[in-house]
Amino acid sequence: MAPVCDWREAMAVTGLKKTKLYDLFRDGRLKGYRDGGMIRFYRTGLMSYMKEQEVTAAPLATPVPPRKPTARAAATGTRFKFL
Repeated sequence: MAPVCDWREAMAVTGLKKTKLYDLFRDGRLKGYRDGGMIRFYRTGLMSYMKEQEVTAAPLATPVPPRKPTARAAATGTRFKFL
């Protein structure tokens, strides 16, 4: 197996989109090199990134309070229908 892979294989390994992979490469969080217009990712870098992501816990989402039902008053009077 080759020590590097293209973006298709990197997407399959990490589950990330191509744009996210390229952003991580530009930020220096994924190791690789440019091969013409394409980026080759090191498999060891992908594995270490995935292990790092497993260790860090996702931020807890703040619970959204349930919506209170609005009180609707019974309509009194004559209702007109406009044509």
